[in-house]
Amino acid sequence: MPSHDPLALYMTVEETAGELELAPSSIRRMVAEERLSSRSATPDECAALLAMGRIQGVPGTGVRLIHQNAIAQAKLRPKRGRPQQKITKGKMS
Repeated sequence: MPSHDPLALYMTVEETAGELELAPSSIRRMVAEERLSSRSATPDECAALLAMGRIQGVPGTGVRLIHQNAIAQAKLRPKRGRPQQKITKGKMS
């Protein structure tokens, strides 16, 4: 049975951080740098998130919602740091 919850397709910054195994501050930075698209939750959506226990309170800056498609795209991007497999000149692995 399909969910009629419009928020089922969205995750909060904290939920996204857990999903991507990053700190919430990293998610906020990605949003600020427009590397991860998001939108502000409406007052009604904030109330619904509070009622569901998905958030504990509403900060003064509001609640950002990140669509699951944006999270899926972020999972496909290469991670920062040293590459897992080094490619040397002349050799292809």
